[in-house]
Amino acid sequence: EMQSVAALALANRGQSALPALEKLLLQPETRLLAVQVLARIDVQSEACELVELLLSVVDDGDASVRAAAIDALGGFAHPAIAPALLAALQDYDSGVRRLAVRAVGSRAAHLPGVALDEAIALLLQDLNPQVVEQAIVALGRLDSGVARQALIALLVEEHCPLVLQLQAVRALGWSKSSEAVELLLSQLDRCLAESDQLKTSQPDFPGVALPLAREIIVVLGRLRAPQPLAQAAQALELCLPSIFAQTDAALKRAVALALGQLGLASSFEALCPFLQDPSPGLSFHIVAALRRLDPAGGLARLQRLAEAQSGLAEESLLQAIAEWS
Repeated sequence: EMQSVAALALANRGQSALPALEKLLLQPETRLLAVQVLARIDVQSEACELVELLLSVVDDGDASVRAAAIDALGGFAHPAIAPALLAALQDYDSGVRRLAVRAVGSRAAHLPGVALDEAIALLLQDLNPQVVEQAIVALGRLDSGVARQALIALLVEEHCPLVLQLQAVRALGWSKSSEAVELLLSQLDRCLAESDQLKTSQPDFPGVALPLAREIIVVLGRLRAPQPLAQAAQALELCLPSIFAQTDAALKRAVALALGQLGLASSFEALCPFLQDPSPGLSFHIVAALRRLDPAGGLARLQRLAEAQSGLAEESLLQAIAEWS
């Protein structure tokens, strides 16, 4: 207890405390505490002496010491840490691997010339779900071709848990590339086709296709410039018949919201025919999207459309006009 108090006091002394902490690193019973204190010292990110002390224990026999050291090294930009972080990705302890992936993902810009995406992609097959989760986040940050393909491979893996597939979709949504949008759209087509097959062959089995499709649509709706917004909106417009052929009302609400957020002008006309869908509360969400797409002239456009229609189409348009008003 006294050693703990003394070590924390040393942390407040900054770099002047390093010689004393180095001595504590030599003792197995105080090594973990010393590493934790080193992590708390406020120094420049390239402080060589502190980095060297942390690197001296990355191969320690105690997994908690290794984990603490790797976690601390993730906050530095020193080039000497790259080999230690990469080696820790293969550590036999899952806690060390998870922290190593997090460190690598957050410091990728300071590790040039290293095939980080390939090393992290291997961890998508890790037996520990927390390691896989961290690998997904890291690959999303790297946003390379290798990283995107690895995430897509996870999406189509038959036995991958849905929670990990959803995280992979979100990670792809962070990308600034049109390739990521194309990959998500292709997965959306696959999910809708798979859902159609299940309705025929196993009508009582919900499967994961529709939850995954919903998440893809939500992620696409959150795209922001300079991401390819128009590309996503145009593709979603083409998917509207397939989406509204499903029985999942949440899926239909998601696409209405997404098109409203993406803001492509042509989405107004594309959404109007689906005001006839009987799903409870759906018209409210479509009208909300139409408001966003054309706040000034949208009501007049609906009125003109209603005048040219009859029957159910006219009734649905009149209801939308009432909700708008």
